[in-house]
Amino acid sequence: MSEKIQIPFFSDIVTRFRKSVEPLIKARKKDEDVVRAVVERIPVEGEASSRRSRELSKEEEQEELYRRLVSRLKDQIKAANITTEDVLRSYGGPVNCIMLLKYVEKYKTKRENTPLRDRIIAGGWRYLQGGVWVLPPVKTPKTLANQDDLKLWISQNLIKPSGKDLQYVFPFVSIVDLKKTIGDKKRILKKPMSNTIFNVMEMEEIVPSKAIYDYMKTKNRSVEQIIESGDVTFLAKAFADDATMAVLLESKDKVDRRLQKIMEANDTSLHYMASLEPKEFADALQGIIPHPADFAQRVIIEARYWETVLHGSQGSHAALVSRPSEAAHKAAPVEEAAPETEGEEEGAPPAVAKVPLTVPEEAQASKLPAPRARQKTQSV
Repeated sequence: MSEKIQIPFFSDIVTRFRKSVEPLIKARKKDEDVVRAVVERIPVEGEASSRRSRELSKEEEQEELYRRLVSRLKDQIKAANITTEDVLRSYGGPVNCIMLLKYVEKYKTKRENTPLRDRIIAGGWRYLQGGVWVLPPVKTPKTLANQDDLKLWISQNLIKPSGKDLQYVFPFVSIVDLKKTIGDKKRILKKPMSNTIFNVMEMEEIVPSKAIYDYMKTKNRSVEQIIESGDVTFLAKAFADDATMAVLLESKDKVDRRLQKIMEANDTSLHYMASLEPKEFADALQGIIPHPADFAQRVIIEARYWETVLHGSQGSHAALVSRPSEAAHKAAPVEEAAPETEGEEEGAPPAVAKVPLTVPEEAQASKLPAPRARQKTQSV
């Protein structure tokens, strides 16, 4: 007598599926939460919040979030040797741009202005060389299906606004898939002669910022992994000015070697950075960073802030996780405080001004929270 085969109910199948994907959903949500925390924590000069003319779609909001993230991780992307071509080749689907050669433009009457060139620059085109201009893929309309569409678009956006008396020559205008394009050079470093189509545009002008971040994750460079690595250049971004960051980036290898010697470890980590004593960290920065004691304390504060974000409340750490802007305004003279910006979007995080390295009173060494116990790592 044959056994009956039990077929699970549809609801059981759905339940099993939900349980199988639940860890993935939680991991994705945590990653996005950390991304938002980075965007809010680290200031970027010139990135002002303003009222939008329209509501963004969910996809547009996500792209804006990751655009802001990528702008804050430029140094980490460069350090990981991630290139524009690497990200481009990994992107699914075509990556179209418009390429245009402008040879000459003039009016019938004697006028010195160059309206075509002015409109090209204002439209966000990037100059390659030899009169060739490229409109980045993120600005290239997705609706251009053929030559007629392209001709109409060029006429409406470049030619007609320049007036009827304009004389010009475009030897060619073409839609080009950058995934089918190469750029090459050898031993020529001087710009603009050394420009290729891949270095006249920012990475995020070629592919969506979310795609850049997804590629970073395939190289084990997610934002959480960057933070957990204890990268000093990342931790310093929240407060250091451009001059200090330039010095730090140039000397990063030397700083890392000194930190590894102090930690008796082969590499740095967020846990180690959070458990450093300010004095020993400052000693490691001597001769490299101006005001090493101030800088060391601020980096340790940032490390403990991110430990709290990633691993939950650390008790007394909570007293030091206020936004850098709050600490900066307490430390800076009143007359130097940044004025409030009119027209800021309601609910947007306040802009954070980078200030000289002055440590607020609550962050003095005597008031730093006790670090977690540090364990020595043996070399294998």
